[in-house]
Amino acid sequence: FRDMITGTWGDVVDATTEGSFHQFSYDYEIPESIGNPNGVDVVLEDLQILVWVAQDNLQVITANEAMLFISDGSSELNPHIASTSQSSEIECSNALNINTSIINIGTVDITSLTVYYDFNNVSIEQNVDCYIAPNALFSIPFTIPVSEGVEDVNITITKANGSNLEFNEGLYKIMNVNAYQGYAGSGDEIVVKIWHDKYGQQVTWKLFNSVGDVVEQGGPYSQLPGTNTRLQQKNITIESSDCYRFEIYDSNGDGINNGNGEGHYQIEDAEGNIIFERDGVFASSESTDFHASPSPQTYVTINPTVTPADAGTVVGAGDYIEGTKVALFANPNAGKSFVNWVITTPEGEVTHAEQLLILEDVTAATTSNIVANFSEYQGIESFGSDIELYPNPAKDVLSISNIDNVGQVMIYNMQGQIVMNGEVSNNINISHLPKGMYIVKLISEQGSAVKKFIKE
Repeated sequence: FRDMITGTWGDVVDATTEGSFHQFSYDYEIPESIGNPNGVDVVLEDLQILVWVAQDNLQVITANEAMLFISDGSSELNPHIASTSQSSEIECSNALNINTSIINIGTVDITSLTVYYDFNNVSIEQNVDCYIAPNALFSIPFTIPVSEGVEDVNITITKANGSNLEFNEGLYKIMNVNAYQGYAGSGDEIVVKIWHDKYGQQVTWKLFNSVGDVVEQGGPYSQLPGTNTRLQQKNITIESSDCYRFEIYDSNGDGINNGNGEGHYQIEDAEGNIIFERDGVFASSESTDFHASPSPQTYVTINPTVTPADAGTVVGAGDYIEGTKVALFANPNAGKSFVNWVITTPEGEVTHAEQLLILEDVTAATTSNIVANFSEYQGIESFGSDIELYPNPAKDVLSISNIDNVGQVMIYNMQGQIVMNGEVSNNINISHLPKGMYIVKLISEQGSAVKKFIKE
């Protein structure tokens, strides 16, 4: 049961075209209750704002639910993560391009942000210079080196204008990403095979090339008389030396293998070799990227040397298809600092200062020798080695020793979600946390350290 607070009102939109942008601002005083004589109390957290465009006040052309952020106006620094998105580029690369949209619901301009991306036990920091006026949106692009099978990226804003932010839900978002799985085939033809379940009329699919054009599509199919499966097959001519994305959809939102027949699907090359196969268990859709070439794939091994050998690790090392883009991230161990990348090729030596290294077109010749150089901090044997958490287990207050060099403390639960992030203190109130094990991340200019404690 829903109640509409506002009447019918809005603005006339002039003749427009696809992709054009219109912006309107409204002020509306929300009443404490609606309805007469038996009013219904208005709960801010339950409000929904729907936006639609109608032609002649009759036909709704498009509609969407708007983002709703509630602020009492008292917080000066108050950025929120409005949304996250993955680039639509199809390039068969471990370099995943993502965008984080930030809205400023505070009362002062935001000129800088610190954002962390946590995935597969890796934490990457991004410092952003920006200008976000109150109530304005700002998009932050970033590239991360995703491994095969990565599904979730935890994105957290930890600082604004150089100040630590007290943790709230708006500073944190889990993003589900579609990582390239390394699938590849050869030849100029593929075969799509789909064994759909009983409800074939709910199943459709599309094949996209690297520029996003639909190469081929299929479905919907017929409903089967019983709980069964039926093979649907299509041979498709493709342009080799390109990347493709296969997407399958189920209009009922329960995939093609949910008890009404063990549906599944696969894509083969012209020789019958399976490029990839899936069990048909998904919700509304599922997508997979793969690379096609005129001949069997040539792979290049990207395995940078770390100097000193125990100073850190490289995220993104592995075997990659020749000619594709590869992202590498130099991840220093505690007490170590990244210096630079040095790439020696037949043409000479190239130095890169950023921790994130993008190799646009990998070949054996251009990646013959890659070195990730690290250094030790003077006077620091290992940051965090002298820091202790006590008592452990802790009930109401967690104490931390030797935090003089610590600039930030973040507490995660075992699901990888940040539950606390605030000013550094020797004594942290944890009485509100549920019982269980937690991870404390201590960050300083000398590096970062991870500790564990139990809340009883």
